[in-house]
Amino acid sequence: MVARRLIHTLVFLHYAAWSGATVLTPPDIPMQPIIRTIYGWGDQIAVITEKWMPTEKRLTYELSVVDQSTSRVVPIRTPRCDDYHDVAYGAGLGKLLLCGTGKSARVYRMSGTSWSTVSESVQGTEFRFAVDGDRIAVVSENTIFLMSASSNVQAVSIPIRIKMPPRSLPSALLLSNDLLLMAYDNGEFGGGLYRMDLKRPEKVPTKVIDANVQALARTKSGVIWAAGGLSHLRSVSGSLYRVDSNGVEVVAAISGFGGGPRGERIEKKSGAQFPGLTNVSGLALGKEDRPTVVLPAFGVFEFSREGFVALYKGPLSFYYKMPGYGVGSDPVGLATGKSGDIYVASRSLGIFVLRKDNNRYNLEQLLFDDPAHDKPLNPTR
Repeated sequence: MVARRLIHTLVFLHYAAWSGATVLTPPDIPMQPIIRTIYGWGDQIAVITEKWMPTEKRLTYELSVVDQSTSRVVPIRTPRCDDYHDVAYGAGLGKLLLCGTGKSARVYRMSGTSWSTVSESVQGTEFRFAVDGDRIAVVSENTIFLMSASSNVQAVSIPIRIKMPPRSLPSALLLSNDLLLMAYDNGEFGGGLYRMDLKRPEKVPTKVIDANVQALARTKSGVIWAAGGLSHLRSVSGSLYRVDSNGVEVVAAISGFGGGPRGERIEKKSGAQFPGLTNVSGLALGKEDRPTVVLPAFGVFEFSREGFVALYKGPLSFYYKMPGYGVGSDPVGLATGKSGDIYVASRSLGIFVLRKDNNRYNLEQLLFDDPAHDKPLNPTR
C-alpha cells in the first residue's frame, strides 16, 4: 500500500509540473485535521473532522465549511455541543445539523444566523441522519429514530436488525418516502447496502448489495446511485451501482491485486470500464445529474453514456514523511458546489477543489484555518 501511494505521489508530481497544480504536505504546512466526510450543504461545502480523545477513549467530531472569500476551511457558528455528528440539507427545511451532547443527540435547523431545535433528544453514542421533506431518520449504532420536523409526536424507535461488527454506523443514508437505504463500509470487515421498508419496521432490512458501499446519491428524477469498494493491503475493488424499485444494476465493477513484484493483477471486471484497478472513494451528482466519482489513483471522472469520462486526470492519493513515520492521505469523499466546482476531501491534506477554466479543471488545495500560524478568520455565519 505504501509503495502504491509513493508511486501515485511521484506520478502526481510529474503531472503537477505539467498542469501547474501544487499540493503541499507537512512539514511545509501545519498538520491538517483528519476529515471523515464532505458534504454539499445547500450553498456551502461542509466537512466533518474527527479527533481521537485518549482520556475518553473515543472520537470527537467538529464541523467546518469552505469560506469562498478566503479559500480556507473555517469553523462555523453552531449550537454548543460536544460533537457535530452529521449534517443534511432538505429542500423545505434547509440546513440541518445533528448535534451530540454526552450519550444523546438532537437535530437543529439553521434559521438565518441562528439555530433552533427540530427534534427531541435521542440516545446513543454516535449518529448519522437523513431527511426527506419534513421526515427525519436518525441512526445510532443499534437504533433508527423516525421523526417529523413539523410535528411534536414522539420519535418512533426501530431496532436495527443487521449483522455488522459492533458499533458499526452507516457510511451513508438515504431517506425516500417509506424507504430507508443504509450503506455500510467497514473496510476489510465488510459492508453492504440495506433497504428498509418503514411501513414494515418489524421486517429485517434487505441486503441489496453485498460489498462495501461508501456513498449514495439521488437524482432529481429519483434514480439512486451507489459507489464503493475496498483498498486493503494489496486487495483492491471498486463498483458503481444504479438502484431502483426493480433491484440493483452493477454499472461498473473491478477487483484484483495491486502492487507486488508482478504489478497489478485484475481478477474480475464487468460493465463499464474503469481506467484501471481502483476503488471508488467518493460519489456526487454533477450539474446534469450525472454521477461523478473520485478514483484515488486516476482522478475524478463523470459517468455518462460513453462510460467514464475524465474531468481531472492525476492521482489523488499521497504519501509524505514525518519525523520517524510516514503518512498516507487518500480521498474520503466528493461534493459538488452550486457553481459546478468539484471538492475532493483528502484524509489529512485538506480539500482539493477542481475549478473549470477554458474547458479544463485545475486543482487548488484548500487548507484549514490555523490560528497558531495564520491571522484568525471570522467564523462563517
